[in-house]
Amino acid sequence: MPHARKQIRDACEAALADLATTGANVFSDRAIAKADNQLPSLLVYVDSTRAERGDIGSTDREMSLKVRCRAAGAGAEDSLDQMAAEVEAALLSDVPLKALIKDIQFTGDDTEFAFPADKVLGQIILTFTLLVMTPEGDPTTIE
Repeated sequence: MPHARKQIRDACEAALADLATTGANVFSDRAIAKADNQLPSLLVYVDSTRAERGDIGSTDREMSLKVRCRAAGAGAEDSLDQMAAEVEAALLSDVPLKALIKDIQFTGDDTEFAFPADKVLGQIILTFTLLVMTPEGDPTTIE
């Protein structure tokens, strides 16, 4: 069984597949998601994990999940806002994801724009905090 982070990324990737704005352009591999010819796109990753001992024999893992929404061209800002709305709704209502975690909360976003070679490239990075429980010493089993 893969690490809990991988299981969470996979569940989020599945929850975000086929959204109206991004379609199948959902990735959990940062190297693949760099291609500008796959825009608009979403990149899902766990930025950090804080762990503390939960009940005896368990570890509470608080994961900072990031969803990087990327768009280019005229209307990029409107596209990013639409992607943000679709992502938040999809993650907060996904039943298979909720079966893996104890809690999920949207905690904020950051928007950035760049203008290389007369192009408009924008991204909004959505942050979600997830609570995941695993047995102590076993980061591959989610309770």
